[in-house]
Amino acid sequence: MGKAISPGKKRASMIYVLAKVFCLLLLLSLALAACNDQSSKPDPRLKYFTVLDSRVLIADNQAEIFGDVENTSTMKFPFDVTMQADLMDNSGQSVGSATGTAEDVGPGQVRQFVLVGTVDGTRYAKMKVTVVSLQEKRQELGLPTPTPINP
Repeated sequence: MGKAISPGKKRASMIYVLAKVFCLLLLLSLALAACNDQSSKPDPRLKYFTVLDSRVLIADNQAEIFGDVENTSTMKFPFDVTMQADLMDNSGQSVGSATGTAEDVGPGQVRQFVLVGTVDGTRYAKMKVTVVSLQEKRQELGLPTPTPINP
């Protein structure tokens, strides 16, 4: 028959396993905290994108916001610009929201956008359109253009 493990060795083994699990959980929590810190900082490039004008069309509880956004930067590539409209009543309380994207807004260019969402049309009084994120549209030099996939 096999040797019996002494209670002291069994306890030491258990403590060793628990210490490993604790270290892994600590590392995981630190990694998640670092990810959260990065996402809470606004993109400094957002300041280069200005909403020039916007107008709203309301039908029932659906809202469509039309407007123009300008890229005032000198960066060498265009961006897809995601925007959000906050729809409010006279006191500034939210009565709806809409989101959408202006595509391929290059340096010095103005592009139209359409945001779609819902609203309580009976209470709507004003809106604020904000640029919330950017997606770079870079062409990497020296790489072949991928072949389109046909279904």
